[in-house]
Amino acid sequence: MTYPPSGPYGQQPYGPSYGQGFHPAPRRRPTALIVGAVIGVVLIVGAIITVVLSTAGGDSAGDDSAGDDEAQVEQALRGLFDADSADEALSYLCTELREDIESDSSNEEFDAPDLKSIDNVEIDGDTASADVIAEKDGEERTTAHDLKKEDGEWLVCG
Repeated sequence: MTYPPSGPYGQQPYGPSYGQGFHPAPRRRPTALIVGAVIGVVLIVGAIITVVLSTAGGDSAGDDSAGDDEAQVEQALRGLFDADSADEALSYLCTELREDIESDSSNEEFDAPDLKSIDNVEIDGDTASADVIAEKDGEERTTAHDLKKEDGEWLVCG
């Protein structure tokens, strides 16, 4: 049994023929993918910067607070040496030293030496030390003083 040829060209071969039939989909440009990736990277970098600045604000302010601490240490020492009365001088002393002096009932006349300079301020956490040059009765002396931070305020402890 023979089959009659189909169509004017005879039987067509099975599958796509060259130049006809199946065509691959046109290639898409990766623009949308690139734009999405760039936006994602920008958001991630922004989040990292925000976290670093919010937590490091304390670190960058740490340098400023060290300067503030040094200024407060000098202020406490100046207040002690510039005090006009024993009661005023006591307000610049740490609790431990203040209690020792207050328990000593010999509250004699107060005459503080004249402060000339404060040098070598060193701060280590809530403790500090500084060298004070002061003059009394024409004699200039250098003494080391220790300070302690109590309730956020620098006070002289020795």
